[in-house]
This record gives sequence, structure tokens and C-alpha cells, in this order.
Amino acid sequence: MSFFGRTLGRINKKNKKRILVKRKKTFSVFPAKYLNIGGHEFVKKHWHNLDHRTEHYPILKELIDFDVDLSLQNKWDFSKDSFYELAYCAFVIDQLDDAASKVIFSEAFRVLKKGGVFRVAVPDLDLFKKHYSLGNKELFFIGRVPELYSLPLDDLFLYVTNANELVGKYPQLKYLPHISAWDFKKVERFMEEAGFVNVKKCACRQSDIIEFCKNTEHGSHVGLYVEGVKNNE
Repeated sequence: MSFFGRTLGRINKKNKKRILVKRKKTFSVFPAKYLNIGGHEFVKKHWHNLDHRTEHYPILKELIDFDVDLSLQNKWDFSKDSFYELAYCAFVIDQLDDAASKVIFSEAFRVLKKGGVFRVAVPDLDLFKKHYSLGNKELFFIGRVPELYSLPLDDLFLYVTNANELVGKYPQLKYLPHISAWDFKKVERFMEEAGFVNVKKCACRQSDIIEFCKNTEHGSHVGLYVEGVKNNE
């Protein structure tokens, strides 16, 4: 599996020990100064991983530095103010309601140093609207979930923008993760309300921040990438 940090591959009994040993060595040599919010099974020098294990999201708990259920809308109690230089959150806020996402933006602002950058990646609502209008179903097969292939286009659009509308309609869909939709204006508004400035749209693996460019960032065919800066004033 490919994540923003390094490519871990499928974690199993054979390679679990190797990965955990590597992670321990990584953090003993390289102190953390960046934060990945919802980083899944993520290992990279200088980075902390904030995430939460659930039934539908069986992340290896040993790879989580801070176990935070983002859906609970609680403030984070693991970090002092102005600690990290960078924060990153990829394909997470679309799986939360707006109230929970608002906490992520405000807490990211709090834990970043002045001049720190917050990068958000999320499925691009405008892109899905475009393909919906063209009758193109292919883009909507996020994660190549076989159960999606037979869905009509209207319901595919709901699956990626407001999946709560499909609850109970398709028993074969055991998990409906995408409950909110985001375009640039909405991300920009949440950024600015949290206090970020110089909010701008980027592209996959493209940024003025080298750390954001040299990694395996995913979702290029469906993603919207936005960065904001914590004001130095």
C-alpha cells in the first residue's frame, strides 16, 4: 500500500517486526517535527502519525503515535502549541462531518509554528461534478471497490459526496466513508476561519515545500490539494 511517507506494502506477520524495528530506529535518530493527521500505516523520519484504529480501518496500532478519534471533535491533548513545522491531512476530512473537520483545521493551526504550512488533500468535488455531467462513471470507482460497479451514476455521485444518503440502500456496501464534499472554496474558507493565510491550490506532489514534493502522495486522479500558512504575526 502506498502512503504519503514510504511504501510499506501489505503488513503481515512476516514483515511486521521489520517495519516496527525500522520505525523505532527512525524515531531514535530523527526527532519529529512534522505531523501527519490520519496517516494510516505511515513511517517516515521526522514525522509523527495521528490516527485511530476502527473495525473498518484496521491500522497497525504500533504505527500510531497519537491515537485520536477525529470524529469526536475533541481538541488534541498530545502537543503543546506551536510545535510542528508542517502538518498534512490526506483524504480524511471527506470522511468526517464539517464540525469534526473544523476542529482539525483549528488544531492544526494551534500546533504549527508561526510560518508553518498545513497541506490538505481531499476528493475534488468540482472534478466529480464535471464527470457526473459527462456521464463518466469510471472516476467514481474510488479504491476499485467491486460493489460500486453496478451502481447508477446518481448513486455513485452520492457515494463520493454524501454517502449517508445511501445508508440501507445497498447492503453490499458495508462501509460508506465519504460523508462530506469539498471544493477549493470550502477548503479555503475552513483554512481562513482557522487563521491560515496565503491559501492556495496545489497539485499532487507539487509544493513550495520540498518535504511535500518528495513523497509518495496518492490520489492524483481525484484529489484537490490545498496549502495554507500560519501567519508569522
